[in-house]
Parts: sequence; structure tokens; C-alpha cells
Amino acid sequence: MGLELYEGVDPAGAEAALTALERLGALMAAVEELNPVARRAVAYTLRRQGGPARRAPSGGSRPGL
Repeated sequence: MGLELYEGVDPAGAEAALTALERLGALMAAVEELNPVARRAVAYTLRRQGGPARRAPSGGSRPGL
């Protein structure tokens, strides 16, 4: 809803934001398809770069991986 309101003020910016969200969604779907070792590698890289890396539930009992 916030982006819909933003569209009235800055249509080009709202379109860019929606496109970015769609691309982020596609990236998240791709990461979810990775095997557990590859997901850990992605999380490790994100943590090293200072970005938050949330772990998707995978049934494991080791926190923070």
C-alpha cells in the first residue's frame, strides 16, 4: 500500500521500487533452491559484507547457520 501511495508522487520511483522488489523475490526464490552448504556460503558472504543474513527454516538445530 505504501508503494501505491508513493506512485502518486513519483511514478518512475514507484516503478523502480516495484521492479527491485520483484527482482529481490526472484533472488530469494533462487537461494531457497540451493542446497544447505550453498545457502550457508551465501549467508556467510552476506555477513562478511555487513548485511543481515536470516536463516530459512531447514529443520537443523544449529543456530546462526
